[in-house]
Amino acid sequence: LKQPVSTWSNVVVMNERVIGLNLSFGGNLTNKGIIPPELGNLTALQSLTIAGQIDGELPTTVTNLTELKYLYIYGGSGTLKVTLPANIGNLTKLEILSVPIHADGSIPTSIGNLKNLTRLELNSGSLTGIIPATIGELINLKTLDLSKNKLTGSIPSVIANLTNLTEVYLAENQLSGALPENIGNLKELTILTLNDNKLSGNLPGSLGNCTKLTRFNVYNNQFTGEIPTSLANLSQIKALNFS
Repeated sequence: LKQPVSTWSNVVVMNERVIGLNLSFGGNLTNKGIIPPELGNLTALQSLTIAGQIDGELPTTVTNLTELKYLYIYGGSGTLKVTLPANIGNLTKLEILSVPIHADGSIPTSIGNLKNLTRLELNSGSLTGIIPATIGELINLKTLDLSKNKLTGSIPSVIANLTNLTEVYLAENQLSGALPENIGNLKELTILTLNDNKLSGNLPGSLGNCTKLTRFNVYNNQFTGEIPTSLANLSQIKALNFS
């Protein structure tokens, strides 16, 4: 290769360091790729997008990328499994972590170190285990999407600490227990989907404080008791489904 890296497509260079990289693998089943562990040597990287037909796993060396702000992984029909490394919390500058479809394993407790996160999207994968209580430390989070996985346990009450949340998607897991009584602290919420879980108990009256809600789905759970009268405060609601 005789051309300088700065002339390559899908590469952004600043001060002779690669700060942006878009790895797009082949769009057909005979041209797949794997994510090389040497990726962890690009320690100035701020934005990383990996897309296409990918096999293998996410190398743990990705946690060397301590300048990373944006991480997107969109695999095609490959066999990629993205198990978040136990030390994912090293990426303290991360603002967006988006790994739909391919997230596997459990959510590491160190995720609570990612205090600059505004979007956490690990939906439609094979995540198991619980939602760690350290998620309550993601104080800048606006979008939380853990839907369509195999998560178990309860929804941690510390989720109510995340007062910047506008969208929460926890539908289609195996979550159980009661909805936190202090859920009404999330006054910026516009979307809350909890359907198709094993949640039980009464719906908290504090939900009436979430007056910006436009979509609220709780169907296919095991809730009991009456619907709180405070839900009459949800004047912006466009989709409300209890059945």
